[in-house]
Amino acid sequence: MLDWWEDYLWGIPMIIACLGFHVSGLISIESIFQKHYFNIKSKSLSSYLIVISLASAAILMLHVLESIAWAILYIKLSAFSEMKTSMLYSLNALTSYGHENTQLQAQWKLLGAIESMNGVLIFGLTAAYLFSLMNEIRPKQ
Repeated sequence: MLDWWEDYLWGIPMIIACLGFHVSGLISIESIFQKHYFNIKSKSLSSYLIVISLASAAILMLHVLESIAWAILYIKLSAFSEMKTSMLYSLNALTSYGHENTQLQAQWKLLGAIESMNGVLIFGLTAAYLFSLMNEIRPKQ
């Protein structure tokens, strides 16, 4: 039986840090749009599409930075020896894609599953935020 306390010791704080970072990022994005978009008098379809595209791009950067943080953790723990492989694994775990054959060392396998839980949470927050934003700024017919 593998002793996985160390995976939890690293994984739970990483989830908390990523959730804090993600929520802070979403709040920042929201405040930027509150200042700029909501002052626009004519809310046309094109401005709506621009706002949703910009918000999506900004959120994509949040996800990329979070996957980089996990990849760096794997490097620090010597779970991977190179950043490219670590990044590939991290993106696979975070998105629950899991199609690549890249594997963590046996002692860190639970950490990969913990990262996948993190991905479910942050992608859920992203979907909820984008849905809310789209409803809030949708041009009225």
